[in-house]
Amino acid sequence: MNNAESKSLSEINSEVEAIVARLLHEFRNQLGGLKLYAAFLRKSLANNTLDVAEGIEVCDKILQQIDALTVQAKETARSINAPRKQ
Repeated sequence: MNNAESKSLSEINSEVEAIVARLLHEFRNQLGGLKLYAAFLRKSLANNTLDVAEGIEVCDKILQQIDALTVQAKETARSINAPRKQ
């Protein structure tokens, strides 16, 4: 392997590392929100202080965050699998 190939592999590795770091950061943010909503639901249900409308609203927020995680994962997979310019 010559220097041009080594540099190319090094650049590709850096790109992949940056993508993975960005993805993990976003996942952690989304999971933190999911955890807060789930903790709120649990506490409210345990204390019998949650009305149906509020429970549905919290569930909708959880579903929205799951959808956002799915989109982020798909976009990241696409960017990793995108053809690279030589």
